[in-house]
Amino acid sequence: MCSLTLSAIIGNGKKCGWEVKLRPASPPTFSHMQDTLIPDMPSVKDHSDYRRFLLAYYEAKRKACPFFSYRFMAKRLGVDHAYVLRILNRKAHLADRHISRFTVVCHLDRVEADYFRTLVRFNKTKDLEEAAALKDKLGLSDPDWTATDPGSVREREPAGGREPVDARGLSAMKFAIRAADMGKLRERISAFRRDVMSLADSAADPDAVFGMEMSLLPLE
Repeated sequence: MCSLTLSAIIGNGKKCGWEVKLRPASPPTFSHMQDTLIPDMPSVKDHSDYRRFLLAYYEAKRKACPFFSYRFMAKRLGVDHAYVLRILNRKAHLADRHISRFTVVCHLDRVEADYFRTLVRFNKTKDLEEAAALKDKLGLSDPDWTATDPGSVREREPAGGREPVDARGLSAMKFAIRAADMGKLRERISAFRRDVMSLADSAADPDAVFGMEMSLLPLE
């Protein structure tokens, strides 16, 4: 709060003063933001990845309410804003203890909240049988089973998506090795990554963009 004092001289030579207090406008509360009408609000049931839904929700809310930010969302959730950012960027998964908070922040009704909870389990599970059961419960089409990343189930690109199926290269392998040779194996993986980047850097006129993931995980 700031104040401004104004003075004036009246007929008897005495000063008369007025004090005007200026108060900054308060930012809108979360309840005000929730009541803001947002056309074409994304529906969780239109998504097979809960993090894509959260990002779509955030972008729609941000467009309608400029005050709605990562920090504001994190404060409402009682978590660090960097944690929210990692989830929206699909760099981390939502912790089970925070699921209910997100359903409240996203203003989901009971049916949508149940779908969201199931979708989180589906995207996080490492068990293919559980994933298949959850897929059926959600009514989703067959997911893209990326065996090289068993930490989560990836959604399939829609028909006519960014690249044709034959442009993809999916492979996985299971092998046994001595623990003492793990260092050598990691060195070979690093060397392969450097070779790929060297090939990409040497391209004079690249006309396509690809992503590649490699995971080395103990299975037993």
